[in-house]
Amino acid sequence: MSDLDMVIYTAFNGVQWTAKWRDAHAFQAAVEFLKARGALVTGVSTDNTSTGRTFVYMENEEQLQELVEFTKSMGQRGKAE
Repeated sequence: MSDLDMVIYTAFNGVQWTAKWRDAHAFQAAVEFLKARGALVTGVSTDNTSTGRTFVYMENEEQLQELVEFTKSMGQRGKAE
């Protein structure tokens, strides 16, 4: 597991999976995004960098759908740059 991986648990359906971010910028942006939407994020420092194993707990499907849209927008930005 790399420092850019997140173990994500979605409580509403009991699924655990791993998200792999392409670089530190994307990882930090994802941490900020998830925290702003009420997800519990552990294993990150105050500047949103990984301190080892990063775990995310999401309570509802809305948080997951927002994360999906966020990752799509990150991909579109990467293609445009």
